[in-house]
Amino acid sequence: MNETIIKERGAVIDSKIVAIMKTRKQMKHSELVPQVMEMIKLFKAQPDMIKLRINMLISQDYIKRDAADKTTYIYLP
Repeated sequence: MNETIIKERGAVIDSKIVAIMKTRKQMKHSELVPQVMEMIKLFKAQPDMIKLRINMLISQDYIKRDAADKTTYIYLP
């Protein structure tokens, strides 16, 4: 796949994750991934790609893992 397309898809996935988390504030991984997949209509987002983008957003301090439950993400305003 073209590197430009991969970057563009990553940006689309990031924006959907942040939009969902901004609204919900806290969400389990098992709920977030299907919701992101449902919101993206331009292409079929793969769970592995979404997980990778979640980890990128964690490293950029947009979201974090809940200390008590590692399967839950918390939005960082």
